[in-house]
Amino acid sequence: MTSGADDRLLRVGERLLPWSRVREVALERMEREGALTVFLDGDDAPLELTGADAVDFVMRVAPSFFEGRRFAWVRSAWALHNLIGHPLLQIFAWANLTRLGLVVHDATIPRPGR
Repeated sequence: MTSGADDRLLRVGERLLPWSRVREVALERMEREGALTVFLDGDDAPLELTGADAVDFVMRVAPSFFEGRRFAWVRSAWALHNLIGHPLLQIFAWANLTRLGLVVHDATIPRPGR
């Protein structure tokens, strides 16, 4: 490997890949479905990312994509999730009600159009 920015690893779903393997990212479905497709150099099939994984990917490689009114759901929804979903999950876990906590947590995960 050569040194430089292309050597960094990028989380793509459940995989860590060198940034230099990413050839293209299709974002057409991001606003409507909260999904994107990552095309890699090599023989790999395209990787589909949805929900939090898709948002995380875009935030790491091009956070400016979310600027503007059409993606206001990303900013406000994560605040709701972090301020309500995580604390309630912890409180329910302390009360041995982890399953209920996970339901609340998962219900606050950002989704497009919410």
